[in-house]
Amino acid sequence: MPEHVLACGQPVLVDATTVVFTAWSPTWHGQPQRLGIKFCYNRPSALYAITFDFDEQKKKYVVANVCRMTDPNDIVARSPRVFTGTRRVVFLGRQLPFVVHNAGVNIYTLDITTTTTTTTTTTTTPRRVPLSAPTAAPTALGSFPRMLYCGQLATHPFADASTVLLSTVWRAHVVLLRVNIDTGDAVVLQPPGDGEFGGAYNVLDVCAVSRRALITHSTPSSPPRAFVVPLRVDGDGDGTAAW
Repeated sequence: MPEHVLACGQPVLVDATTVVFTAWSPTWHGQPQRLGIKFCYNRPSALYAITFDFDEQKKKYVVANVCRMTDPNDIVARSPRVFTGTRRVVFLGRQLPFVVHNAGVNIYTLDITTTTTTTTTTTTTPRRVPLSAPTAAPTALGSFPRMLYCGQLATHPFADASTVLLSTVWRAHVVLLRVNIDTGDAVVLQPPGDGEFGGAYNVLDVCAVSRRALITHSTPSSPPRAFVVPLRVDGDGDGTAAW
């Protein structure tokens, strides 16, 4: 770990002894000040993995090893998520340099492994998921910007090991996007039948066991309403869902 103190947050468990988290620099352009994260996602940040070991003498867990998984001089990384039972990390990031507040981001994947209780290493370099133009996108949305405007991923965004559900700003709308993190294929989920497309759809949680998502929908004239969305992942490319 660096000698100076990092501002840490967004921790997620990889397994019983490994935690992945985001760490921000405590300085800004050389000045010792801590800025808020809201709309300031371009602050230098990196993903770290920390491994714990149980100390029999002290009868408590102690830090065994800390590994920086991304380079803050290369990628601004945040919002790590891990699919249960795997060591694959999915996170939001943006290649440097860029200076625009609340700028678009990409999805990245990264595999980690713990070889011993004192060594945590990355097995791959961060891989940017090449997003393709979503299928079944309403014509009112216009062309896909090929970037995501997503504050953070849901706590559990996985429909399965290769599929992530997220919300992203697209022109005047906030849409639900189903992304295959292996291929980059994307599908816009929209109301079936004559359901009106518009307003803001936000993902609250996803259950990979039942393949259902808890989402909210709101418009400027109506408060958020909660819906349960059954996700048809295998062989379903039309983007429809019933809720």
